[in-house]
Amino acid sequence: MLRRWLQASIEEWNTQRSLRGIIMTGARQVGKTTLARHACPEMAYVNLDDPLTHAEFEQIGGEEFAATYPQAVLDEAQKVPALFHLVKYGIDTTRTNRYMLLGSAQILLLGKVRESLAGRVAVKELYPLAFAERLPESPKPWIADILDRLDRNQAPEVLTPKKVREIVGASIREWKRHLAWGGMPAQMEGPEESEWKEWLKNYVATYLQRDLRDLARISDLAPFRKCEQLIALRTGSLLNYSELARDAGVSVQTARNYCNYLDLSFQTILLEPYFISPAKRLMKSPKLYMIDVGIQRILSSQWEGMTGQQYESIVAAELKKMLSAFHPEWRLCHLRTLDGLEVDFLLVHRDRAVAIEVKYADRVHPQDARRLVRLEEVTGLPTIRKYVVYEGHEIQRLREGVLGIPACVFFGPGTSAG
Repeated sequence: MLRRWLQASIEEWNTQRSLRGIIMTGARQVGKTTLARHACPEMAYVNLDDPLTHAEFEQIGGEEFAATYPQAVLDEAQKVPALFHLVKYGIDTTRTNRYMLLGSAQILLLGKVRESLAGRVAVKELYPLAFAERLPESPKPWIADILDRLDRNQAPEVLTPKKVREIVGASIREWKRHLAWGGMPAQMEGPEESEWKEWLKNYVATYLQRDLRDLARISDLAPFRKCEQLIALRTGSLLNYSELARDAGVSVQTARNYCNYLDLSFQTILLEPYFISPAKRLMKSPKLYMIDVGIQRILSSQWEGMTGQQYESIVAAELKKMLSAFHPEWRLCHLRTLDGLEVDFLLVHRDRAVAIEVKYADRVHPQDARRLVRLEEVTGLPTIRKYVVYEGHEIQRLREGVLGIPACVFFGPGTSAG
């Protein structure tokens, strides 16, 4: 079984006694059930998607629940509204009961948490495989090490040309597969290309529509499908609800709702712009990214090659997964000033930042780093590490303080991986 980045934190939760509830959310088929059962094999597993089990939990009382299920993984927890009060009872009236709740509908699940379980549970998010999770032992990525060092006021690790060649040689094939297919874990079981494409088509046709029915109670899915396709085609772009609504033939509010549903079901990232304070945003429009490029390819029919926007979306998803697993205190945003300066990604924490430009090319040049030059002046941040992530095989010094770095190195094994 693949070792997921979240496994260590879940195993740690399972041994401590101060917090006896945990919620793991994420899209369908990203591996929540597999991870929960592997990390906590001693806990009973209950699938609440089963109608019979569903009915049982609607009728059971708190005392009976606590006695019958002292330790349990409760899958599709949002399906049974009464469950959250039962879990609260089990935690509050015993000293040893432990519960892990799994769910794919964030809005339904976390709404119930706020009502019943606030302060009693930790919340974790599981995404499709990050690139490094496809590698042996799922190493912590190099960019996570960069943030570690920034937090400790240390200089970044210096990667020698030899080390870079070793990383590229060991990981480039898997990186290319990641670019082509995305990170849904089922592909690691070895289906042929034609079979995997069919799997993705079925995923879009069944799971996404099923989630939408859970979230929005929508019976006519045709307008949503149209909007979903347009969103996939716009991945990596500024989100304009009016244009999206016009092209999809729906109202602006409906377009907003559909975007929100995709975000809450872990299919997209709505990336907010950088701001010093809420009143001082440099540009207000968010950028929208599909989290998984395989699903994006199915929805957009963009199977051949790779566009710059697809590549930028893959980088956005890698950053999101890394921050969720290792550095949730860091903020991921984009920069766009009113006078036209754009930077693809900023990772910000306190007065420190990492600025990232993305270039889908085998070579980079000093002009590719031009937008990173005056960032300290624009953002007011005194400490900024600056990188241009690209598809080459070597690290290049592009300008003072700006490195061009291969994507498979940037998201590949860091120092902590040995």
